[in-house]
Amino acid sequence: GNFNPEKNILVSYGTFAEDMATLSFPEGEGDGPQTVTPDNDQFWFISFDIAPDATLGAKAGLRVGQSSCFHVAYPHSVSGENIPFESTETEIKPAGSTMLVSPQDAGREQVTQADSDVKVMSLNLKVLPHEESVIWEGVNIHRTGTGDDADISAVKVYRDDGSGGFDPEKDELISTGTDSFNEGLSEIFFPETGRQTISQETQLYHIALDIANLAGVGKDIGIEFKTPHDFKILDSPDYAGSNDIVFELENINVESSSFYPDTVEIEAGTHIEWNWRSDGHNIVPLEIPSESDWEGNVSLEDSGFRHTYNFHIPGVYEYKSEGVDDMFGVVVVKEREPVESTEATIEEYWDIITVTPLRDDYGNPWTPETVDRGEKKVLMDAFQLNTRIADAGWSGITIYLEGEEGNLEEQPIAENIENVQVWHDATG
Repeated sequence: GNFNPEKNILVSYGTFAEDMATLSFPEGEGDGPQTVTPDNDQFWFISFDIAPDATLGAKAGLRVGQSSCFHVAYPHSVSGENIPFESTETEIKPAGSTMLVSPQDAGREQVTQADSDVKVMSLNLKVLPHEESVIWEGVNIHRTGTGDDADISAVKVYRDDGSGGFDPEKDELISTGTDSFNEGLSEIFFPETGRQTISQETQLYHIALDIANLAGVGKDIGIEFKTPHDFKILDSPDYAGSNDIVFELENINVESSSFYPDTVEIEAGTHIEWNWRSDGHNIVPLEIPSESDWEGNVSLEDSGFRHTYNFHIPGVYEYKSEGVDDMFGVVVVKEREPVESTEATIEEYWDIITVTPLRDDYGNPWTPETVDRGEKKVLMDAFQLNTRIADAGWSGITIYLEGEEGNLEEQPIAENIENVQVWHDATG
């Protein structure tokens, strides 16, 4: 009951026409007509060949809708007991490819509380030559600096509109716009409509931050990527697939009697391509880190051939060509330093306090028409105070007395008021 094309027998094959395929098993073709017996150990399988140019992200499945879909010889018939049946739909994903990510620091030295869409990093993304497109579906962004998670209210990823400059009004927001940091990490997965097809043509992206209204004044904030696998692509190594991500490229020529350069020093997350410039050479690993799966290219190849490998495991890789004596090469892979943005210092927002006097439906203040002599705590007026963004300290008020002298003209107005108070409605 196991599907194994190397051992199973191909009965028939064909193509779909208008979403339907009819396969016949005539005598003399393939395995011919099939014999169904009472033996419960008989199994048949239906498989698809996915087109090399199939639409990425499309889904495909099959359905057998009725018993007449099975063509059997008269007078036999097919029971409808377990029909219809259908497979699940499988998503078409890219074949193994390598995505090159080139981050560039775009941070600035200072930001202000409540700043929005502060650009901190640019990203150029593409797949390597000769490789198929991949689907970029998310990214891990690490916070740096003395600030806290709460100092950044949102982390955003934008697709550049083609101008090359960051403009949040024109560039396309591909993340949710509400992602935030948790213990220094923002793990962003794009909504389905925001997933990006990365091809061999370079595409520019921008990473921006929203600074919290009450971000800590004097603290520093920035971002970093620790490894290329902070970037998530469908079927990437993080999803047990064959796609990969690198930050850098390196080329080595396979000359007639030497590798050029014969020694390279790179950081983990670098893609190396060997290009044959002469005939009759191979690449045979001699000493490599035990965790590495690099097998080189042991078959002898001629000019125009190329071999590639993505180096993620630090260590020393020694190799040779068997086509010429004493033709050796060395790749030294170092631990990768994080790719960091400039850390910006948070400055205080200079807010404006708005004063809103409270009035009744007729526009009148809450002042009573008359009061009794000696009455205490007479409400004369009320107002609201609000800032636009940040907290602001209120330390006092100057009040001017208005009024008339009354019956005792010789007594100043101020002497009619024993004292004045300011109250805060703590109940809201």
